[in-house]
Formats: sequence, structure tokens, C-alpha cells
Amino acid sequence: MNDQATTSTRSSLLYDHAAIDAALDRLAGRIDAHYDGVSEVLMLPVMVGGMIPASLLALRMRTPLTFDYVHATRYRGKTTGDARIDWLHWPARDLQGQHVLLVDDIIDEGATLRAIQARLCEAGVKSLRTAALVDKQHDRRVEGVGIDFVELKVPDEYVFGFGMDLEERFRNLVEIRALHD
Repeated sequence: MNDQATTSTRSSLLYDHAAIDAALDRLAGRIDAHYDGVSEVLMLPVMVGGMIPASLLALRMRTPLTFDYVHATRYRGKTTGDARIDWLHWPARDLQGQHVLLVDDIIDEGATLRAIQARLCEAGVKSLRTAALVDKQHDRRVEGVGIDFVELKVPDEYVFGFGMDLEERFRNLVEIRALHD
């Protein structure tokens, strides 16, 4: 039995590709409306999970965009994170005075996201907005983490697909699934 078949028997479908496409369309429209009249926005996907949603979101947007990325992690291939953040890549460009759109796959507890947001503010960005495709529903959110644009809600379960991984695999699924123990 292949990995895909094994995983589908241990998980359930939360959102199919059509639902995700519709969510990305709505997200792009809301972000474009916010940035109406802004001459340029720097889109920063949070790697690795934010790569897929950010790419497909960018293709739907009419706001003029430039690109770089940030790569910070607490998970290091595991399903749970620890307190230490590893900074693997910081944007190479000068962030001073930039309008920045930070894009991630999921907002969960938010510790890594809060650290990224704080560091961007320290770098002197002109404005910072954060978008995520998915919002995990629970009461463990870190205080002070900001999320401006989000479209899909998932239960407090381990989810994967469409950028989100299961032990560094299955990010390329065109659906979002919840893992069962």
C-alpha cells in the first residue's frame, strides 16, 4: 500500500481542492481591497508551509507585489514544536519602509508567527499584515499574535495538505485532511 492510501485511511477530508480555491479567491479579494492604492507590497511566505498558499494567492492578486521569504521553525520535522526558534532565512532586502504581507499556511498557537512579526516590526516595516489560509480552532493562541486575513477554520486536530506537512511529507496534497490517531 502506498503512502497516500495509508494516509487517507488514517485521516479525514476537511477541505477539497474546490473549497480551497474558493477560499484563496476570497482571501485575494480581501487583501487587494485592503491594499487598494498602495504602489507595492512585499509578500513574504513563511517557509516551508506558506510557499504553496502564498504562490497561489499571489497569482490571484492584482496588488503589485515583490517577493522574498522568511524561514523560521520550532518543529524541525516533528508534529510538535519546542520553545527554540531556528532562523533559517531572513529576507535579504532592506525592510525599512516596506508594506509587508506575511503569508503562512496555518495559524495554530502562533509562537513562531509572533516572533517573525516582532522581528519585522523591529526592522522598520511601514506596515505589516498577516494572512493565513487556515485558522486552527482552540484556546492556546499566544497572546499578541496578529492575523489580519484568514479564510478556513479547522478543528483542534493535526491537519496536513496544501502546504501543511505530516512529518515533512504530504505538503503537496490539493486538499486539507485531519489525522486520526
